[in-house]
Formats: sequence, structure tokens, C-alpha cells
Amino acid sequence: MNQWDLFIDETGDFRNRDAAVFVVGVLARHGVFDSTKLEDGLRSCAPIARWPLHASRLKSGIAWAVWYAFENEINVNARRDAFLERIARTLQSAQPRAFGECLAQVRSAKDLGYETLKKLLMSLEPRDRRRLAHYPAEATASHRAYRARISASLNTAQHVTITVVASGESQAGDAWPASGHAGSEPGVRYLVLLRLLLARVQAVLFGLPGKHHVDVRPLGFTLVDRDTGARRYLLARDIKTTLPPSLAACEFEARSPLSATENMKPEFVLADHVANALLFPLQHRSLSLADVEQNALEAGGFPVRTVRSHLTATASAMSTGPDLDIKRPLPRRWCVEQSQEWAASGVPG
Repeated sequence: MNQWDLFIDETGDFRNRDAAVFVVGVLARHGVFDSTKLEDGLRSCAPIARWPLHASRLKSGIAWAVWYAFENEINVNARRDAFLERIARTLQSAQPRAFGECLAQVRSAKDLGYETLKKLLMSLEPRDRRRLAHYPAEATASHRAYRARISASLNTAQHVTITVVASGESQAGDAWPASGHAGSEPGVRYLVLLRLLLARVQAVLFGLPGKHHVDVRPLGFTLVDRDTGARRYLLARDIKTTLPPSLAACEFEARSPLSATENMKPEFVLADHVANALLFPLQHRSLSLADVEQNALEAGGFPVRTVRSHLTATASAMSTGPDLDIKRPLPRRWCVEQSQEWAASGVPG
């Protein structure tokens, strides 16, 4: 029996019906990662950042200024950076309360709140805002290079060890439900795309020899229950409802979703960074499947194709005939092409 781990995260604003959203999975043979080496490598890309490293935070110059202030608060011999030091002082002067909240979050090893960071950013002069936006580019590039090194060392053309699978909407809002409690739409949307993702994983493994067992390991997602309207976290039972019908050669096991904590395993941090990196290449509307796959490989560091594409999308990708809604944008080109490729193969999924 081949044992696999599927580390899952989402990317995009699921609350915005018109936004490009995707669910991304890093599929790896069980035990392939050396967690200590993986964590050390990820940490080395941004040594002053707090763990776990969130991709969206590493792209925030404000987060870097807060981390810098905290690093110098606890370490008198910390690395000096004149620009970040000036920005930290400017923030502390312009928004002492919000800046203090961010520092308090870092001290308590909590995630930096997006709204707090946004408020701090808007307090800056436009010139500093522009400069700060480019500051994290080096760390982002380091992460991308590190992912590429992981991929090169663990994958071969004959024996896939790590690969990426992703699902999205062919047209924005495809997975948005028509009914249910107000506020439940993002959670339903996520679960629809998760179901597509798992079906594509099953199809990808169908082409490999032997039987396969996949542990489904998602990062946490907050949702509103469609039936009761109660706000809650994603649960293992939610994952079970999305599992595709079992094939003899492939079975899934749903694990409890994990929240971001200081003890978070580096495999989940990697999944977060890969998902964030794939948002830009996957949202293209007119690029071919081949171009999107190449861009996704370069951005995420891992292949999104073996024999066939590992990308999948909602069914409107096939709506190119009389049923096509002419009031909506055309489906993304790569969505149509991956659907045609899999339909021609005759492989389930």
C-alpha cells in the first residue's frame, strides 16, 4: 500500500463572490519530509519572522517592521536595518495603539491580524507605503528558491514524490451556493472546491501502480454552518462529506483540520506558501494550460502535471455550447483545456 499525505490550504478571498479562489494541495509520499530540515530551511528565508511563517505576512512590509521592532526589543545585538527602524518609529508615532497591538500579538506568538496591519499601512505617507511594499521581495524570492531546491532534491521524472494539485472556479462564483444561511457561502464554496481537489488526487493516483491510502490534512477554515447559521471551524466530518466515492485502488482518510500555532508542522507552512504562490498564475483567464502549468511550477516550486494536468475546475469549463451564459465572462482557458484533456483520457476524475 502506497501511503500519501495531502497538505491542503486555500488562497483568495472566499467571501467575495467575484474573487478568484483556489484550493491547493501538496501531495507527498508519507515520510518523505525531514521536518527538522524543512523547518530550518523555511526559517532561514526570513530569520526575524515569527513562526509559523505565513506567506501573506512575508509579503507585508508592515509585518517586517513589527518583527524588526520585536527582534530589537528582545535582542540588543539584533541585525540593524535603517529603513525598517525608521518605519517602525513612524508607525509607533502615527498609530501607537495599533502598533502596540501588533507587538503584543508577536510577543504572545499569535498571528498578526490583517486588519491591524492594513490600518498601520494606511497611516504611512504614500512614498513610504510604496517603498515598504517592495521590502519583503527578497524573502519571498528566497522561499521560492527554497521550494525549488526541495522539489529538485525529492522528485525524479520516473518516481513522483511531491506534487501539487489545485482546484478552482472556471468562472468566478461557480461554487457560490444559491441558498442557505447568510454567511455560509464561503464555507460551501470551499467544500465544493475541496471535493474537486480530492477527485483530481484520486485520478492522478489512479495512473500510478499499486494501491494508495491518502491522509487528508487541511489547514483550518472558518465557516458558517449552512443549516444552523452557527459560526464554527472546519471539522473532520466536513472533510468526510467531500470525499469522492472510493475506488479499489485509492482510499482517503480525513484528519482533523489544523489551526496555525507556534508548533505547526513545517509541511503545513509549505502548503500555505505554495497556495499563496499559485494564486497569481491560476487566476489568468487567457493563458493556455501549458503556460499556466509552467508559471505554477516556477511560482510554487513543484510540478502540477505528471501524465496529465493536476489542475481541475468547476463544470462550467465545459459549457461552451448553447448552455453558455453569455452574460458572464468566458471560462478560464486553462480550465477548459484541462477538462478536455481528462475527458479524452477516459480516466475517472
